[in-house]
Amino acid sequence: MTLSTVVIRPRAAADFEASYDYYARVASLAVAENFSTDFKSACELIGSLPEIGSRRFSHLFPRKNLRSWSLHRFPVRIFYLVGRSQVDIVAVEHERREPSPKTDGENN
Repeated sequence: MTLSTVVIRPRAAADFEASYDYYARVASLAVAENFSTDFKSACELIGSLPEIGSRRFSHLFPRKNLRSWSLHRFPVRIFYLVGRSQVDIVAVEHERREPSPKTDGENN
């Protein structure tokens, strides 16, 4: 098994920070830390098995290699692009939101 390098793009980093801050403010710091742990675990999994993510939303965007993976304990979806040796995390969005046009990584 070849591990891919996982790169968190600026938009995804901002999305993650906004979600972390939300959980810290609305729930507790412990919940925010659990969110962070789940996110990091998901990134490690995506790096080791890039093809694991769903292509459910790829038809909505010009880049057909867009995949998504949902966190297990939080209603958050990670959007990423699979390259030869790198996975680019391009967005981190709440599952109830429609993916935005920038989710495909074009502007990251």
